[in-house]
Amino acid sequence: KDVAAPAAASAPTEQGSRKLTDGWLNAAEAATSTLFRVSLTGTGAVVGDKVELLLNAAAFNPPSLLNPITLTAANITAGYVEFAITETNLGGDALKSLTAIVTDEAGNASAASVALAFTKDTFAPTAPLAPVEDGTNKLADNALTLAESATPTTFRVGLGSSGAAAGDTVELLLGGVPFTPPKAVVVTLVNVADGYVTFTVSSAEFGTDGSKSLSARVPDQAGNVGAIGAHLSFLKDTVPPTAPLAPVEPTTSKLADARLNAVAAGTATTIRVGRGTSGAILSDRVELLLGGASFAPAKRAVLTAADIANGYVEFTVLGTELGTDGAKSLTATVTDVNGTSPASGSVAFTLDTVAPAAPGAAAEQGSNKLANSLLNGPESATPTLFRVNLGTSGAAAGDTAELLLNGGAFTTPKTIVLTATNISDGFVDFSVTRAELGLDGGKSLSARVIDLAGNVGPSGGSITFTLNTAAPRLR
Repeated sequence: KDVAAPAAASAPTEQGSRKLTDGWLNAAEAATSTLFRVSLTGTGAVVGDKVELLLNAAAFNPPSLLNPITLTAANITAGYVEFAITETNLGGDALKSLTAIVTDEAGNASAASVALAFTKDTFAPTAPLAPVEDGTNKLADNALTLAESATPTTFRVGLGSSGAAAGDTVELLLGGVPFTPPKAVVVTLVNVADGYVTFTVSSAEFGTDGSKSLSARVPDQAGNVGAIGAHLSFLKDTVPPTAPLAPVEPTTSKLADARLNAVAAGTATTIRVGRGTSGAILSDRVELLLGGASFAPAKRAVLTAADIANGYVEFTVLGTELGTDGAKSLTATVTDVNGTSPASGSVAFTLDTVAPAAPGAAAEQGSNKLANSLLNGPESATPTLFRVNLGTSGAAAGDTAELLLNGGAFTTPKTIVLTATNISDGFVDFSVTRAELGLDGGKSLSARVIDLAGNVGPSGGSITFTLNTAAPRLR
């Protein structure tokens, strides 16, 4: 007869893992079976006895195929038995208590061991609310500037319907990943009552300038990590822009001679400003300036994604927008949330839209071949000199005087670039050969002045005569 029950075993212990170190079994940990060891030391158990693992002081339901375990000689030698328990074996989420009993072959059962207690929690919290700026309005324009980043910024994360409880953690994320080091707040009863937690973030913690996205998630006490909530996006921009490239004329050559005449000013001119190394980014503003000041109205362009990809922005400038004739200088600046850059290099030119007036009529000089309004063969054998008085034409040194034949240019144009001497003398002389006058017939010589900008003045009065170089026929 055997009425003596085995002594109680020691409390079950986790083997080969540390899932229950924090007293919780979360979803990730429960995804694999957990090994529990029951020591036989001091129980008096022998071969043939049975060891059963109990859940909350009762048999597992459904029973495990390997529970209870009938002891073998190997078990006795090892001094323990082990049980592999799955998530299904443990049942739904709740507080769990594992104990063990030893039953001998006579059916005498030991007292239950000391319990190993833990909480099974496999449900993650849901997403919290999107972070919002708390106590300031730095990000009202969706940007964090140099001045604004001088002090830390506070963000509030509402717990919403996340199910976060005291002891859980709310983590603030940057670009969907943890900060370095992580920014986490353990939720208190006060936080639960308030419905939110707050974080303070310095400029350095946001990292380098660029687009930023703040979101949050709730890892619970068991270590289940909830979904990431909606995000708060903004641009960190703490570096003021530098000057863009100097304006250039990209598709025409109107300003190649540094002058804009009446004809060229009559059509719009495209001016391009390159980003260069200015640091200009999407939504920054580029302004084209005239003489260092804004046009009226101002010429400003907010940079688009296409502008950034192209590396430049273009402006259309009308002649009327340049104001009155005179020296002009086009520059550009970039303005971002931190202020306005220095002005770029300039494209300088002179706006000159007033053509010279007509010069005086051409007159024969140094001879009187044309006194009878005829130029015969012997007279045409030597070049004839014609003088054009500049008069009130307004011609200046560098302008061009052109002699015209019958109102048009000679076959090889006859032009003279006026010198200071010509201006002082008040006239310019042209030498014309017979060949240049062409075939016999009526001739008319006049002149005009073309200024440096290319403005062509009207032709002046004319001298007329008949070129007749053919001798009479004998009858």
